[in-house]
Amino acid sequence: MELKVDSEFLGSATALTGAFLMSTGYPVAFFVFLVSNLFFIKMSLDKKMKPFLMMQGAFMTTSFIGIYNNFLR
Repeated sequence: MELKVDSEFLGSATALTGAFLMSTGYPVAFFVFLVSNLFFIKMSLDKKMKPFLMMQGAFMTTSFIGIYNNFLR
């Protein structure tokens, strides 16, 4: 039995969750955004969406910067 992951739905759901957490002042949102980035990267690879993949690469960089600034520095 193959597990099918709906990357588009899960990416959207985690992005919305991250946005809510960020707007209420919780820096843990950067980890949620990172999960969202990974789902969207999988989706863009599956659907061969190169510009979207490039954008998610940039967004993932900002997620790592946020994690560094809030948790590692």
